[in-house]
Amino acid sequence: MISVRKDNNKTGFNLSPKLEVIQTSNVKVVTAMMRLLFIIVIPLFIISILRFIQSGWLPVMYLHTFLILCITTFNFYGSKIDIRIQENFMILCFVLLGIGAMIHNGSIIFGSSFYLIALIFTMLFHSAKEVITLAVLIFILEFSFVLSTREVISIQDYLFLISLPVLSVFAVYVVNHMRSTLHQTIEQLNLAKNDAQQAAMAKSQFLAVMSHEIRTPLNGIILGADLLSGKASTSEDNEHIKVIKKSSETLLGIVNDILDFSKIDAGKVEVKKQPVDLSQLCQQTLDMFKINENDNEIDFSIEENFPKYVFTDLVKIRQVILNLLGNAFKFTEEGMVSLSLKSSSLDNKSDEIEVCLSISDTGIGIDSENLSSLFQDFHQVNSSITREYGGTGLGLWITKKLVHLLGGKISVKSELGEGTCFECKFIMKVAKSEDLPKKAQSGKDNKVLKLNNVAKLSLLIVEDNHINQLLLVQSLKRWNIGTIEVAVDGNIALEKCRKHKFDLIFMDIQMPGMDGVEATRGIRLGDAGPDNMNSLIIALTANTREEDVKKYFEVGMNDYIPKPISIATLKETLEKYLSDK
Repeated sequence: MISVRKDNNKTGFNLSPKLEVIQTSNVKVVTAMMRLLFIIVIPLFIISILRFIQSGWLPVMYLHTFLILCITTFNFYGSKIDIRIQENFMILCFVLLGIGAMIHNGSIIFGSSFYLIALIFTMLFHSAKEVITLAVLIFILEFSFVLSTREVISIQDYLFLISLPVLSVFAVYVVNHMRSTLHQTIEQLNLAKNDAQQAAMAKSQFLAVMSHEIRTPLNGIILGADLLSGKASTSEDNEHIKVIKKSSETLLGIVNDILDFSKIDAGKVEVKKQPVDLSQLCQQTLDMFKINENDNEIDFSIEENFPKYVFTDLVKIRQVILNLLGNAFKFTEEGMVSLSLKSSSLDNKSDEIEVCLSISDTGIGIDSENLSSLFQDFHQVNSSITREYGGTGLGLWITKKLVHLLGGKISVKSELGEGTCFECKFIMKVAKSEDLPKKAQSGKDNKVLKLNNVAKLSLLIVEDNHINQLLLVQSLKRWNIGTIEVAVDGNIALEKCRKHKFDLIFMDIQMPGMDGVEATRGIRLGDAGPDNMNSLIIALTANTREEDVKKYFEVGMNDYIPKPISIATLKETLEKYLSDK
């Protein structure tokens, strides 16, 4: 059965979800048939009216005039008329045409085709009961007409009278069977859709939990290794610390790859373009590798006329560069890694250029047979690569998807034993001076914080994990920050904010009792007093999904630092927000 409830939409009814497909199909059929009727009846109406010349005005012409007016109205104002009215009008239209043809020609034969079409539309739009009702009414109508026009009813007349109801019953059976099958199919599809949605939700929740549970202990490992760096008493201890850092960074890379794969595969990645100094970004990214990759020569070249700022997504273009550079250093134990930036103007667009980003290495290279499958997900050239170099096989797949999201193309050239070159081409808009932040417009770089002018700063760390508390405090003490206080949950953070004014609050998100989101909302609303309503609040979180980050900003956080946190990230954050303190 079709379940309907009254609604205020233009159809007048709202079908249950499993029958929305049928309702949509009916709307399309009605719209198409109204247009077809309009196209057909115009010439037929003209021909019908022309009979006036030969036979004078005929009663059937009243019917034709009425129908042409109705059909014209429905064609021009159909969107404002209830779909049920349109459906019933189509049925009535063919019934009336059948009656007119039957009376005008004096035989039930001339009306049968119109009645049959009316019954077909009734089968499509209504239930079996209504189809049978209409068939019986047509039978009574035809039988009455035969009785009124003939003294003796022949077997031929009975055959015509009976054939339409019998055919209607047969058609009802066929259509009901098809409709029942369609309903079952729709129900199965809805169940499958619900199962898929639940599975996707469970997957998303699992990844969020996994991200948090892995990143949180990694935070302790990486921060602890950072603090120990350079303090070891022997070179052997230093090597052990490097192994800890390298292993934790590798594990973090695997977690990030899986999360990125999930987001991209689910289509949950949005592109947010802004003015970006691409040359500076490339240099900064290369500098990250210079610290650990001393055995390789590093070359960075940029065209002299390359624009200072272009519009692109900072986070995604940085990830593309990071992934490709990481891949180059990974497979080049000793040799050269090169990065180049070039641009070329487009003929028809003065404010857009084609940017060519090229990253090449002199590493192990790839044979030509494997190049075609290089960008597949979970793909490594061979199993020995995975054993020797590690990785998920997702890095290049993610890179290709990000390049495509940015409207670019990526290609690769490689020779086994000679090296590899990845080339990315993007169409980017050149940023004008009015598009840039004020500091960028002035041409002056942000003041670099040496972290020797922060003795009067007051910081609050809100973190429930004791290890992370300890390591964060020790990391921040390296720069002789004036006051550092710790709160283990949101409630204690609010209490401390009522007593003290803080310049910066590092806020963990998942905590027992009041979490970081609620604590931030309370601070911004003044629940902790007026002194900290405008303090800088930066989230420390392992939950970095787009929907989570959006929530952080909505409650009033200024920024977020993804866990695991490094000393370099902390320093960068302090320089970014406290350089004017």
